[in-house]
Amino acid sequence: MKTTKKFETLKQILLTKAKDKKACQPEYKRAYASTNEAELLKVICDNLNWCHDNQVIDWGYLNKFKLQLLVDSGITNIGLNNSGYSNTGNYNTGNRNAGNYNTGNYNTGNRNAGNDNTGNRNAGNYNTGNYNTGNRNTGNYNTGNYNTGNRNAGYSNAGNDNTGNYNTGNYNTGNRNAGYSNAGNYNTGNDNAGYSNAGNDNAGAFNTQSNFMLFNKPTNMTFEDFRNTRAFDLLHTINTTLWVKSNIMNEQEKKDHPYHVTTGGYNKVIPYKEAFTNKWNNWDKESREAFTSLQNFDAEIFFEITGAKI
Repeated sequence: MKTTKKFETLKQILLTKAKDKKACQPEYKRAYASTNEAELLKVICDNLNWCHDNQVIDWGYLNKFKLQLLVDSGITNIGLNNSGYSNTGNYNTGNRNAGNYNTGNYNTGNRNAGNDNTGNRNAGNYNTGNYNTGNRNTGNYNTGNYNTGNRNAGYSNAGNDNTGNYNTGNYNTGNRNAGYSNAGNYNTGNDNAGYSNAGNDNAGAFNTQSNFMLFNKPTNMTFEDFRNTRAFDLLHTINTTLWVKSNIMNEQEKKDHPYHVTTGGYNKVIPYKEAFTNKWNNWDKESREAFTSLQNFDAEIFFEITGAKI
């Protein structure tokens, strides 16, 4: 097929820069095999972010193509005052944004500094909520990652106002709590200040040092003693949330969590007993004995809280 001198010049400029930047062979071969401006622009459009990030293209180069071909390729901006490419919104410095004032890429919301956000004012990536500085949040005002609630400062929280990690309730400052307003870890009740409590309002007052309670009875241990046990370390391996990727989600999960298309998955909440027994069934004898050897060990209380039957 006959080609024009102008096209051959444009093609050679692209191939030279792409080779210098070590472009992948399949896409380089596509550009090399192109026979007209439209085919060459299609390769550029399919690799737009790479071409932009590696300074293979700029508007000085693109403006040498026929205007209608640029419009048809989708590389030109439909919005106003964009310095990126393929934006349908306005004032974007990134690429392929449908919103406004984005400095990242693939945002459908506004004023995002990250990528692939469908919400607004996110500094992270893959957020469907607003004002997130972390990644893959579906709520609002999260500074961590994988939160489905609001105002979480930790990671993988399914509730609201948590400053710890893996909480499914609200207002927890510890980790892996399924209740509300817990300051410790692994509590399934509410307003607990300790660890692995299944009830509510477990705490003391006006103590300079107190014996640590285990299985509803006092021990001769302090809290620091408990922190130094193997059981305490094992508790930190139990997660009550699980990130499920889109490619392994079932149809009901996809229906219940439509934002997975943007985030790449969703945060599945696992009941504490299920999470604990999953670990318990995979622990060796030594790990299990770390719990059964605790002072005051009571199999019935242990089962009530953890779901693990001795």
